[in-house]
Amino acid sequence: MIFLIFKLFVSSFFLIVSGYQFIINDSPEAINITGVQDLSDSDFSLSSSENGQILAFSFTGGVIQPSSGLLLYATFEVVDNQETTLCIQDAVFSDPSADPLIVNIGDCVTFEMANILMGDINFDGILNVLDAVLLVNAVLDPGLLNDAEFQAADFNTDGLLNVLDVVSLINIILTP
Repeated sequence: MIFLIFKLFVSSFFLIVSGYQFIINDSPEAINITGVQDLSDSDFSLSSSENGQILAFSFTGGVIQPSSGLLLYATFEVVDNQETTLCIQDAVFSDPSADPLIVNIGDCVTFEMANILMGDINFDGILNVLDAVLLVNAVLDPGLLNDAEFQAADFNTDGLLNVLDVVSLINIILTP
């Protein structure tokens, strides 16, 4: 199983956001959404469906203050190893009065799906100490890896590189 990690960056919110929904559409259909995580430092609850529908709001009245940064982190299972284009569609953002906010959605992004062996950070087809060294260096120096290397290094697909990934990789390397 191959996972694709997608981080949605918001260039700027000038107004307070109380909730949002949109669809992450893939064309041709090559991926299924497996989960989403709020990265906006709000107390939003996020829901997603396999077809890409995302719904986010707070049960306690929490909001996203005007800002720039990462909005959410989504993981996908790759079901068809082909190039696919991801687009944000049917976006609706709400202010605290339940009035719609005007949002400008950026361009679609095309991904070339590749078979990535989890843990094979240097893409040599072998899980070994070279991959472990790269992973430890990436944990100590965030931002060291490119997106594909990060994806291969993130063993538990939580969007973080840490000791959990290192232990998982070492366990695989040491298992005959």
